[in-house]
Order: sequence, then structure tokens, then C-alpha cells
Amino acid sequence: MSFFTGFAQVIAASIKNCRLAFLPNDADGWYHRKKDSNIVAPSKKLRFLNKACLIRNPESDMDPDGSATDSWNLCTVEQVEEFKAIIKVTQYGPPGSSSLSP
Repeated sequence: MSFFTGFAQVIAASIKNCRLAFLPNDADGWYHRKKDSNIVAPSKKLRFLNKACLIRNPESDMDPDGSATDSWNLCTVEQVEEFKAIIKVTQYGPPGSSSLSP
């Protein structure tokens, strides 16, 4: 999977799940994550993206091995957090751009 494909999947899944309600902070088990991940739930920043990893129906959203049946409808918490990190970095512009201005 391409670096940018994962980000596109986060955007697509967030848009598809935009009508879902936000879960309480202690809603463990409702977010799709990698099996060996230490991240249980996504961060509160850019919360609208968290809906990309929200499990709506475990039987239809996930395969028996724990992977998503459709990665364009359900992303992992790690994918969402990586995308948030990229947004945060690009929000400030390229490194060193402030030193180029007069």
C-alpha cells in the first residue's frame, strides 16, 4: 500500500462515517487497531478523523483474523494518527521556510 493511499483511505472513511456519533473517551474496543498496537484510542485532536477507525458493526466491518473487510470504510487507529501527524507538520509549512523570509 502506498503512503498516500493510506491517507486517502482515512479521508474517505472519515467522510463515509461523518454521520456517526462520537464515542465517549473510555470507549475501548470500538476503534480498529493493529493487534500489536499500544494505541487503544485515537487522540482528541482533529476528532472528526477519528470516525475513520470507528467500528460500526464488528461482524460486517472485520474479517475473522481482525483485519478490515474494506480498508476504504475502516482504517486503523495508527493510520489516523499518522495522518494527523502529517497534517500537524504541514500546517507550519516546510522546515526552514521562516528563515528564508526577509
